[in-house]
Amino acid sequence: MKKVIKSALFLLIGVMTFAVVQEVFRAKNGDLVIEQMCGFEALEENTVDALFLGASTVAYGVSPMRIYANTGITSYNLGIGMEPYDVAYYYLKWAFQTQELKVVMIDASGMFGNFSGEYQSENAENNGIYSSNSARVALLDMLPIGTVKFEMANNLMKLPIWEYNRIETLFPMIRYHSRWNELERRDFKFGKNEPFYSMGAFLYSQAAPASVTEEESEKIVEEMRKRNEGIAERRVYGLCDSVIIERPLYLPAINETAIYYLKSIKDLCIEHGTELILIKMPSIRYPQYFANPWTYEVSAMAKETARELEIPFYDLALDYDIVDFQTDTSDAGHHLNIRGAEKVSDALGRILREEYHCETAVNETYEKMFPVYERFRRVAMLESELDFGEYLRKLGEEKQNWTILISACNEYTGAINQDEYDILTGKLGLELIDEGEYTDSYVAAINGGVVEFEEVSNRKITEDITVGEYNISLTSAGWYSEPVASIEINGKEYAQNFGGLNIVVIDNETKQVIDSVAFDTQLVAKPCYRSWNDTGTYLRAYEQNLLEMRA
Repeated sequence: MKKVIKSALFLLIGVMTFAVVQEVFRAKNGDLVIEQMCGFEALEENTVDALFLGASTVAYGVSPMRIYANTGITSYNLGIGMEPYDVAYYYLKWAFQTQELKVVMIDASGMFGNFSGEYQSENAENNGIYSSNSARVALLDMLPIGTVKFEMANNLMKLPIWEYNRIETLFPMIRYHSRWNELERRDFKFGKNEPFYSMGAFLYSQAAPASVTEEESEKIVEEMRKRNEGIAERRVYGLCDSVIIERPLYLPAINETAIYYLKSIKDLCIEHGTELILIKMPSIRYPQYFANPWTYEVSAMAKETARELEIPFYDLALDYDIVDFQTDTSDAGHHLNIRGAEKVSDALGRILREEYHCETAVNETYEKMFPVYERFRRVAMLESELDFGEYLRKLGEEKQNWTILISACNEYTGAINQDEYDILTGKLGLELIDEGEYTDSYVAAINGGVVEFEEVSNRKITEDITVGEYNISLTSAGWYSEPVASIEINGKEYAQNFGGLNIVVIDNETKQVIDSVAFDTQLVAKPCYRSWNDTGTYLRAYEQNLLEMRA
């Protein structure tokens, strides 16, 4: 009997060790994806009414907590970058193991996915996510061990492009055993089955206007269509030759394999008494860089397919005027930032409530996570604010919780209006800022709502001060004093160093910089300048701190 117990214990320890080592060696698809999947598992059974599926435009563009705040409807976002319909089918099947959903909304873009690796267009390599082994295997790895994962693995191995055997498919350690010399600290971090404050959404604060308009995109597509019959004139060693290039520039096509899985998703929803809805997220990009740009032609094809399959379809990209592509996208039109996500979520919440009669309820888990979400939201909304007056109002609302550092560069007085001065002197308590004259230098430090330092001068200002726990070095110089703006915190530079007012904000609880921005108050429009990369880094670091505080 003792031998049996010892053998069982040895086997158990071996299995647990293998599971841990396998998780360490697995190529990570992002810490937030781990939080997303673990967060869904942590939810109480049968408490989620609506589920969102799709690729990154859904992951970034739908905020379940926003929907809950406005409607009381509980939903979850299981959208993940590079999620084609075959993967969505198994993710939904996994979700049904713990949740009896009333509504499932899935991104219509998946209809045009390239599943089998066949050629679609000259730009198909830019749409390779739908035929990528690495993408699918990463999404497989996210699923916990269970029957659904085994089913998905078996299905993937039937793909003609699949390159892994059964053992390699199911066990990441076999595939990634050579990663031992690439391991980082993040590889030893394991997800916890605790609620994810955003209920699955990946929210971003960067604000980058779309690089192309809807009308310009349609014109480019028309020109691409004219050039679908490619030809090349060659001259080799004096001999001339004409070569026909059969690869079209623009040839949208619905993928039959995608439709097969969409039908399977519909059947799965019917089996569970769930309404399936197709949606298209607002997104606009240069069409020549993507195999299946969302055009009016593509939208019409999707609508016809949805009609044939008897699936309701809401084209939020072309049929609704929801987002402002100058302020609501994070990467020049492709993905929405938090502002765009909230607008889309408001629209989806109305659809769920008014057309599908999802019920309002008070959910303990959502209520518990809501304050965490609100803290994240306040920072994200600050980081995405482009209007100077609105930015000052946000600073005034949160000044008790933040340290605010200001340095002027070149000239700061030219375009600040009286309403903005009223906020600066009233809500923020600055007494000298409106005394500055043309090309003066100016610095200020506000900590917890108290102005601890302020100076204006017609000469260059350089001051080293202690504000709370921070050693601050502020430098400001106007046009006639070698213009510069510098804000150093504990020896590190954070100022954007643009003309006008440079502002750096610290969250006093987490001790983290949460924004660095410059508003060019020399000009009436007061354009806003931020580092796109730095802004994303600040928000993700703040988010990570919130997750750790939650634990």
